[in-house]
Amino acid sequence: PPLRRRYAGLVPIGRAQPWVSGGGRAVPDLAMADCERGVMRWGIMGTGGIANAFAEALRDVPKASLVAIGSRSIDRAEEFAIRHA
Repeated sequence: PPLRRRYAGLVPIGRAQPWVSGGGRAVPDLAMADCERGVMRWGIMGTGGIANAFAEALRDVPKASLVAIGSRSIDRAEEFAIRHA
């Protein structure tokens, strides 16, 4: 069987709002505003070297916003979010 990793969860970065789960998908007003302005919202799964390099490079991309990080460790995800907010 394939190796499956379990992620502890997603941590919002900066001004991002948490997602609403349930029967339907709710999109926060902030996400809709970004969409209308043509901003691409990014989430990264993992907190390693490639994720850090990607997050740093994303700062130089116009109309791109890093909004969430996923990790198997909430502590590492929160540290990543603080570093790249």
